[in-house]
Amino acid sequence: MKLFKFFQKKDYDVSKLNAEDFKNIFTGFMDLHVGTDKVINAVFSCIDAYGLYFSKAKFRVYDESVPNNVKEVKDSKIIRLFTTPNDYQTSSEIFYRIATHFAIFGNSYLYKIRNENDEVIGYQQLLPNLVKRVRDKNSKNLFDYYEYAEKPIPKRNIIDFRYPNPYSDVDGYAIINAIEDDITIMKVQKEYTKLALEKGGYLGLTFTTEQQLSDTTFKKVLKELEQKYTGKDNAFKVALLTNGLKILAPPYSPRDMQFGENRNITREEILSVFKVPKILLGIGESINRATAEASVYAFTSGVIDPLLSMIDKVLTKAFKEDFGIQYSVEHDLLTPKDVEGQLKYYSQGLKEGWLTINEVREAEGLNKLTGELSDVPTINVGGALINVDTAKQIDKAN
Repeated sequence: MKLFKFFQKKDYDVSKLNAEDFKNIFTGFMDLHVGTDKVINAVFSCIDAYGLYFSKAKFRVYDESVPNNVKEVKDSKIIRLFTTPNDYQTSSEIFYRIATHFAIFGNSYLYKIRNENDEVIGYQQLLPNLVKRVRDKNSKNLFDYYEYAEKPIPKRNIIDFRYPNPYSDVDGYAIINAIEDDITIMKVQKEYTKLALEKGGYLGLTFTTEQQLSDTTFKKVLKELEQKYTGKDNAFKVALLTNGLKILAPPYSPRDMQFGENRNITREEILSVFKVPKILLGIGESINRATAEASVYAFTSGVIDPLLSMIDKVLTKAFKEDFGIQYSVEHDLLTPKDVEGQLKYYSQGLKEGWLTINEVREAEGLNKLTGELSDVPTINVGGALINVDTAKQIDKAN
């Protein structure tokens, strides 16, 4: 493969590749990407839905080194890892591809780009089908290092994301493995449908005659019929039949074979495996705002956010290893907020004295107020404002 020849021409340790090296590899050898034979129709739509939601995720880094005083990290070197991880890929593209890698390969890998001081300054995504986890002989570890295109890379230089796999503690599980048969069936269905439409020039599929035809005449008539009436370009032509030929109704039609119904069944199975609601793919007759919001909520809260939370944990582990500080990584939830329900919650809490003004402001990401009553829980009793802590009326003058 071209990639291996590229490595052979270079005399360096793969673990020290810089961004320019990876740029040459990835832009020069795009033929190494997975083929499109497995990713068709509903399968691609589901994978694309995962990727688009992942691409919208915003990750934040928090410093937890001081107890009870967690602060968001604003260091530009840290923030850059989530905005411009290298000089030709955006973070949105990388996280889109993490989702698609989960679906196709079950694994996704980021290579840590380091400077001359061994500091992590960026990330580069690797092609999962070229990565191996390798275990040394007689080792007690699950694995000891990675290989990328048959070149070793230390574990410390790889961030390893895995889709949960019930069959392995090391390898991730590709979602399309669960629908491999469905994909095969869908491809066969497409070929049958295509063939029926291409070959079904609508003169008829079966002919009969009461005349005795010689072999020569039979072959000639058959050839003429095929030339004049077979295929989509010859459909709906006016036919003048000779030699006593009559059209017989075909034994079955594409409709009788239920191509559409069978494909719908296959699509349903694919959607169930990916847990993608129909409405996100534009499927469904009764689409309205309520059902759309409910579908998005179910998909983001039950599928996307849990997967992104697992990515949070992997990134947190990497940050603590690379920066030696009690950093944690969390993404902003993509699950839509129930604004009306949240307003009722705040209103009830303020009215009944189990929320303060500053607690509400903090929950909404606003700065705290410094007023005397901002941190005081209060209730209104007959027009009098009562401090819940002291059970005393708050003087109007104050």
